[in-house]
Amino acid sequence: MRLCFGTFASILNCCRQENIITQASFISKLVGIVDSKSRYRGYDHSLSGDGPSIKKLLSCEINFVLSGGKDTKIPCQDTIIKNFQANIVPYIDEDKNAGIIISLLSIIQNDDSIDLEKRETFKKYFGFDKQQLLHQSKFIFSDFLSRILLYTICGKIDNRIGKEYVKLINKNYISDIIHLYNYEYQWNQSTQTLTLSFVEMFNIFSIALRDYSIKYFITEFTPLISADLLWTRTHNRELMTQCRNFCEFINANIIIPFGPDPKPGITYTKIHQFTEALVRYASDLSMSYSLECITPRGDIFNVFSFEKQENSIKYNLMQMEKSHKELITIYQELCDHMFFSVGPLF
Repeated sequence: MRLCFGTFASILNCCRQENIITQASFISKLVGIVDSKSRYRGYDHSLSGDGPSIKKLLSCEINFVLSGGKDTKIPCQDTIIKNFQANIVPYIDEDKNAGIIISLLSIIQNDDSIDLEKRETFKKYFGFDKQQLLHQSKFIFSDFLSRILLYTICGKIDNRIGKEYVKLINKNYISDIIHLYNYEYQWNQSTQTLTLSFVEMFNIFSIALRDYSIKYFITEFTPLISADLLWTRTHNRELMTQCRNFCEFINANIIIPFGPDPKPGITYTKIHQFTEALVRYASDLSMSYSLECITPRGDIFNVFSFEKQENSIKYNLMQMEKSHKELITIYQELCDHMFFSVGPLF
């Protein structure tokens, strides 16, 4: 996917109130926020818009050209935000505001050219680089969209780069993306702010992994390696304490405050599954340690007891390996669900 004027405007166009404004008039208003004398507003710069040219812009067939070229006087950021709020927001279905932001974040996530070719330009208009922006959990509607408008019009973004991708954008495209994050965001109509609770939860989760050494515990200890069992003997109590403290922290800071209302989202569910798998893993690890410490007793060596103990150890190690893989899988699924890049657990 590519972020250009065509893909950006197409997302907005899919969410306009079709019964009160036409496509040409809507895009004419959008363009006029940055360039009041734009050719795309029609030869008389009216609000009706130049229909044929606007269709070509939306389909990414032509480049966006400012009316005065490099000398075009662009309003300041605050003015653009105010004009966007006054001239665009009233024509957008307010139930789709959250979907617009999330869809645009997904486009930014999947636009590899931003980091490769437009890193500094992106920072100029957004105040963050791509990864920093995607790590944010709160977005003010008019502010965020105004920055995209400026970036795609004034950032020397070739509109034609979106030609292959804009064909994918329709109402189903937006609904499919928003469906992935059901119950994981909150829209505040009075402040026009979107809060991404799945990002907030993941940030808390990541801090806990670090602070309670859980990431180190999982990555440094590998099941079925006897040397690691020897290492565990001296750290068993410490590991169990850290795991317990981690789970208590997650319960107090994620499970309770972000409790499902009305249903749990993917991030909440995966973090809950991770803590349950961690408890099983720690329990299996502790059991392996206990079994390894058991020695046959009695005057006569009991072969049967030794074999039984050995089989118990093997079974426990198999369960531990299963839990270990489960932890890694859940963590990777959590990372894949985020808009931003997350390094592997190992």
